Formats: sequence, C-alpha cells, structure tokens
Amino acid sequence: MSTECVLMGLYPPGTGPLVKNSFLSNLSALPYRYQTIPVHTVPENQDDLLLLTNDTASHLNKLLKKHVYSTAEWKKKMAELKPHFPAWSKATGVPEEQLDQVTDPLFIYQLKHILLPKALSKHDVAEMIHATDWMAVTIFKNKTIGNAILGGNLLKRIALYLQEATTQNTSLKYVL
Repeated sequence: MSTECVLMGLYPPGTGPLVKNSFLSNLSALPYRYQTIPVHTVPENQDDLLLLTNDTASHLNKLLKKHVYSTAEWKKKMAELKPHFPAWSKATGVPEEQLDQVTDPLFIYQLKHILLPKALSKHDVAEMIHATDWMAVTIFKNKTIGNAILGGNLLKRIALYLQEATTQNTSLKYVL
C-alpha cells in the first residue's frame, strides 16, 4: 500500500490514458483518468532484502554476541545504563528489553511539546534517546553485521540495478 501511495504521487489521478474511438473523443480509460501501475512483490519468506527471517535473526544474534555485546565498550556502556532500565521501564510501561522502541515516540513528543510520562524527566528522555542512538551506531558500524545481515543484499541489488541501467540491459524503468 505504501508503494501504491508513492506511485499515486508520481502518477496522480488525471494523468491516466484516454481511449480514443470514433463515437466518443478522449474518453477516460478509468474513472478520473486514474493511472494503474503494476506492483510486484515477493512473499515474506522469500524476502532477502528488507526483512529479517527467523534464520537471519538467529544469525544476527550470534554475530551481535560475538562482535558487539562482548566488547569492552558495549559492556561499559550497558553497566552505566542498566541501573536506569527498571525506572524507565516502569515509567513507559515497556519491558526493559524493548525500551529502544519508545525513544522515537519520546523524541517526537519533545518536538511537538506533548506531555511526557510523569515519571520521566527531560534528562531521562534525553539519556534514553542518546543511549538508543549510541547502541544503533555501535551495532551498525560493525561491517560484519551490516554486510552479512542488515543491508548487504539490498546494496548489492541496488548496484546491480544501476549497472543494468547504465548498460541499458533492463526493461525496468523504475524500482522502488
């Protein structure tokens, strides 16, 4: 549906084809001259570009344990943060292992001046956001993780599309 919305922005109603015949001139092929664009997708269990399957998630956890969670930098930062987790969890109503999932909404709350949970100070929110950002950077700066699991296949596919386009070796006009 997201893709269809993007395509509707690129090809808005009123841009679709007209049917020309001898009886009616410039008859709209579809109501409001809607332009249909075929969208091709793959089943979730075959998606090797965007989704983590159970196999890749398991492999990712092994790589994280080996290359990130075992580092002195990670252990030191977690030792600093861990004492705050119970209070943050209680204030947000989110389990400790899922606290990273509330920092984006908390950031938006601050931007839009929406009241924060009463038990969280602005300092707490800033610290949570900083911690989540730090964790993401620390995880994704490891090339083994980024290339093996999170984006390597997508980047290779994008490079292939670009190569095919430069050699005019494809019939595709647009890939989203």
